[in-house]
Amino acid sequence: MKNIIILLIAIYIYGCASPYANSGIGLGGYTESQYKQNVFEVMFDGNGFTSFKRASDLCLLRCAELCKLNGYKYFVIIEGSNMVAYSQYTMPTHTSTTGSATIVGNTIYGSSQSRTTGGETIIFAKPIIKNSIVCSNEEPVEVYSFEADFIIKSITSKYNIKLKPLGKVN
Repeated sequence: MKNIIILLIAIYIYGCASPYANSGIGLGGYTESQYKQNVFEVMFDGNGFTSFKRASDLCLLRCAELCKLNGYKYFVIIEGSNMVAYSQYTMPTHTSTTGSATIVGNTIYGSSQSRTTGGETIIFAKPIIKNSIVCSNEEPVEVYSFEADFIIKSITSKYNIKLKPLGKVN
């Protein structure tokens, strides 16, 4: 019973898919770097409860947000990668013993039974998506590009995400 309670607490704390937010300890999220005025790298780290599709979508959403925040309309992914990080948790073990004894004359007869629970190992696969993008105000015709406004509308609607009002990045 104690192991089940510990597992439920762990699932409650870490049981939600990674939020769309700056990366936090154990929860996942996005980070970004700027290499030129219009060139960015965005990484989205999912936790063990985040699907690859969600991580990929949220990375794309952050790319679109950065594009808009910096005054651009379109972006092109010039390099992308998908990785996975594995972690594991082993449940603690607990042993309980019950027994009975019967006295007959000067002799004691007894029996006991022990039961051990726990010890299971849970393996978590955490998706990591990375996109390097170039932003522009003219829609590129030679390569596949994304329209920032459309991506923001599409993905926020899909995952019911409420974005903070966009402001200029310092």
